[in-house]
Amino acid sequence: MKSNVMTRKWIVLLMALAMLLNVGFAAGEAQPQEEELFGSPWINSSVIGNVLPEKPEAKDDLFQSANYETILAHQETYLPLYEAGAAIQGAVLSMIGDETAADPEMQAMRTMFTQASDDEGLSRTGWTEADAYVEKILAASTLEELNSALLAEDFPFSPYILMMAMPESMRKNNVIYLMPALAMADDPMGGMIEYYDAEATDSDQFYQKMMQLNQGLNSFVVLNHMGKGEDNTALLAAEMELYNMEMSYIGKIPKTKAILSEAYGYAAESHKYLTAEELDALCPSFPLTATLKKFGKDASSVYSVDNPEWISALNDLWKEENLDKLKTLTAWKVLTECSPYMTQEPFNFIRNGMQQATLSGTENGWSVVSHNQVFSPLIAKLYAEKVLGSEVKDQLTEMTKGLIEVYRQICTETEWICEETRVNALEKLDNMTLNILEPKDGYIDFSGLQLKSSEEGGTLLGNYLAIKKYRNDLENAMIGQPATADMAWRETSPAVTNAFYDPLTNSINIMPVFINGLNWWDGITEMEILGGLGTVIGHEMSHGFDFYGSQFNAYGEPTPILADDDVEDFVNRADQIVAYYDGLTVLPGIPTPGNNLKMENAADLMGLKAAAILAASKENADMKAFFEMFAKLYAQVTDLNMAEMIMQIDTHAPNILRVNVNAQMTPEFYEAFGVQEGDGMYVKPEDRLVVWGK
Repeated sequence: MKSNVMTRKWIVLLMALAMLLNVGFAAGEAQPQEEELFGSPWINSSVIGNVLPEKPEAKDDLFQSANYETILAHQETYLPLYEAGAAIQGAVLSMIGDETAADPEMQAMRTMFTQASDDEGLSRTGWTEADAYVEKILAASTLEELNSALLAEDFPFSPYILMMAMPESMRKNNVIYLMPALAMADDPMGGMIEYYDAEATDSDQFYQKMMQLNQGLNSFVVLNHMGKGEDNTALLAAEMELYNMEMSYIGKIPKTKAILSEAYGYAAESHKYLTAEELDALCPSFPLTATLKKFGKDASSVYSVDNPEWISALNDLWKEENLDKLKTLTAWKVLTECSPYMTQEPFNFIRNGMQQATLSGTENGWSVVSHNQVFSPLIAKLYAEKVLGSEVKDQLTEMTKGLIEVYRQICTETEWICEETRVNALEKLDNMTLNILEPKDGYIDFSGLQLKSSEEGGTLLGNYLAIKKYRNDLENAMIGQPATADMAWRETSPAVTNAFYDPLTNSINIMPVFINGLNWWDGITEMEILGGLGTVIGHEMSHGFDFYGSQFNAYGEPTPILADDDVEDFVNRADQIVAYYDGLTVLPGIPTPGNNLKMENAADLMGLKAAAILAASKENADMKAFFEMFAKLYAQVTDLNMAEMIMQIDTHAPNILRVNVNAQMTPEFYEAFGVQEGDGMYVKPEDRLVVWGK
């Protein structure tokens, strides 16, 4: 019997997606908690209702002590880092609305924002433009015709391959880095998303797959538009079929869990530099090198690829017998890419069915222009220049240089490494590039971009494709040029609250929007800056020396900085961190997955260590303020369901552990709060976790 009522499982999955995507779904409301408080050795106060009746002392529970009032005031879902985005959005929207700002870059962004905010105009256009491209795909009657459609000059999409300029080495030139273009899931290298867990049950795998949709609700709407099902069951079946097809090749790239299970040195074995001839040998059926040529990427001397097995797997999929499925998957990928630039009526229909607010014109305008493939770099530039200013950049740059000097001290004092490893580590610090609030060689220049307003006959999708070509042409001009350490900014949205270390360019990257009211305000003290942003930057810096990052040298080449004789000791120290977290409990009946957290936990440990050393070196250092700010940075409250979901997919430890475990391993914490044996935060000196340093 057909039904218009969504199944319970689908509702649950969409609720989870809504929470992950921060779309304001009501699932964030307080859920009933168990009567008995849970968590060991600390009560997990980041879960609603699971809080001690009285504020503990910092020497017993730093996280709850520093955040006690905040926790009690937010006994509903509280994710402040995401909420900070509203103020940032408001600041940039006011700039877009200021029509006296007539520079070409702002005019281009304003044109696109106006079109994306025009509900009626988008409704009139519908999906017609995108459907025209899809019809060319679906008209193919042979694999050769499908290839011809993909390679046609008037087909501006690359549904299966991402091609981006990256350094072959910081001592060499920029080449093209190849990755699979994904519609179903996010970053194939891991991060927050896990593609597949071979040990999971069927139901777990289904849940994970549904959680991995790149644009959440888009999948359901796009499949419905393609006529792939008359009811929800049929649409889900079609979605799973597409997911499994994409997984058949993307699954060849191990994600975080698999990488952590590999032997040290894995990166050097998996990262390959291939010539065009070698790519052709791997991929004779799928038109890979022809695609590179079509988009002007054929000037690259070599092509950088992680785990080239995915290219062979894509080629194996590209068979005449799979033609109908390939046409469907290709059309779906094209529509998914186009969907943000078309009418939002179908998406709003589903939002309303889930009791979510309709996406307003202004909200859609912001969503479009802030996309990392559109004007995200310009938004970041405006925020950095107009809101933050040069003084903030100068302060953060000086602090980061101070942290590098502390890391030099730590590397020098590390007793378990040999001289070869020490030299390699110091060389990596000497060559680390700082992209603080802007890429070293500047933001993308949009001043030459020409967009058409609606009055001039332009459309939102047409202008997106114009931006896509403009950015592609700029990138092509960089191929073969001396390596630049800011290339990661071109594929990572700088208009989000993010900071990261990039091993391929050996660079520290602090996006402007990461600096917000949670970690920077008028009158903030040096101790508070170090306890907040200082620990974050120290964390990112330490990724150059963790289990994965240390497998790349000072120039981004996949050559480990550890001498062979030091690898066993290093791995043992990382395993000690895993074992320690495995022994902690934050959720009832759910073990803490220490191995999944290995890299991030090591980064937390060393980041706090470095920032604390730098803070303590300052005159009249207020280390209590330092550690309290560190704890407040991770203030968060969720219901139990969301906490369980985050535990499953996040490679960072739960926030209470990020604070308490790392503080209890840091000598300066003991001195600041007078921690003694018997206190809740106490760990014997000989049992404290140490990777680098002493």
